Amino acid sequence: MDGGELRWRVLGNDALLERRNAGDTEVVVSGYEGEPYLRVGPDGDFENVASPASILNDDRYGLGTIPPGVSAAEEPRWERRGTARVSLARPPHPLDGHDGSTSGQDRLSSCR
Repeated sequence: MDGGELRWRVLGNDALLERRNAGDTEVVVSGYEGEPYLRVGPDGDFENVASPASILNDDRYGLGTIPPGVSAAEEPRWERRGTARVSLARPPHPLDGHDGSTSGQDRLSSCR
């Protein structure tokens, strides 16, 4: 992960997903089509709302409808999700395994 120390933890019987980056390097997690989806680093936790993963992961079963202006080809539009190196989010996210992926572990290779 190029110096980042990214850790994920499921809390409250999967009610929350904690993202923590204890390193000094920002870590970018790719979406389903290789686009930048999440950034976690010293400046906080950000989500690219132009990523289709942002819509699909808002529903536990990935049943969201992708609206116009949301595409892997779009320029990233980053929205802050947390102000520290640790943030809490409501799952699903690509690493929690509830989004239709075969397993959360396959997504670890998407971190860079």
